[in-house]
Amino acid sequence: MTISLLTKSHYISTLLLLLFCLGCTNSTDKRFERFINTYINARYKQFPNWAFKEKNFYKYASVLVIPDKKKLRSDVTFYYNFLNGLKRYDIYDLNEENQIIYQKLETYLEEEFKRITENRAHEWNPEQYNIAPLFNDVLEGEYAPLEQRLKDIIKKMENVPAYYEAAKAAIREPNINKVLNSIEHHEKTYLFFYSKLTDAVYNSNLTASEREEYRHHSANALLAIKDYLAFCESLKFDYYHQKDLQDVE
Repeated sequence: MTISLLTKSHYISTLLLLLFCLGCTNSTDKRFERFINTYINARYKQFPNWAFKEKNFYKYASVLVIPDKKKLRSDVTFYYNFLNGLKRYDIYDLNEENQIIYQKLETYLEEEFKRITENRAHEWNPEQYNIAPLFNDVLEGEYAPLEQRLKDIIKKMENVPAYYEAAKAAIREPNINKVLNSIEHHEKTYLFFYSKLTDAVYNSNLTASEREEYRHHSANALLAIKDYLAFCESLKFDYYHQKDLQDVE
């Protein structure tokens, strides 16, 4: 059973809490704890969006990772390498707390590896590329004054056009329900960028030059979102057009 996006954060948080409760009593446990620490740090570097949301790693607030083929290959390698590293340990040589961590991490890594290599949602689910939650997390965050958060958002916006170009290139066999959901959600995303973010900027104490930088990147981001919406609309048209042809036959 695949770990849902709704439970993923809680799942990893539980894993992290267990880590801090370790009671290492032998060298194998100590080596395993070092392995887990290495994994956690590597994971936040590999997936900065999760790092910001789960552990409030604020240095990643301005990062928007482009979901291209290079990133996909990197993710597969990440899961594969850490899964193999985990299996170098015999679970029965670990104390009780570490055995729980081992089992949870093994399940998580296997599910994520299969999600990319077998489920391949990145190819049929255009909805998953919605960026509004990533930006709203920064806007609504309490890690810094509004002005700093808006500067992080401005920096994050630089990659929006490339992000959606990569998303379009990844979609191969779209699921029509996900296409319809994507259209609905990205219409709201457009409004979020057009209205909520803009209002926040003009109600802030950003300088004139910072506001001008925002306008520049916002315009490009809005164009990219509109283009992705048009892309999803074309997927919808193609689906129903093919369906009509099949009905005629």
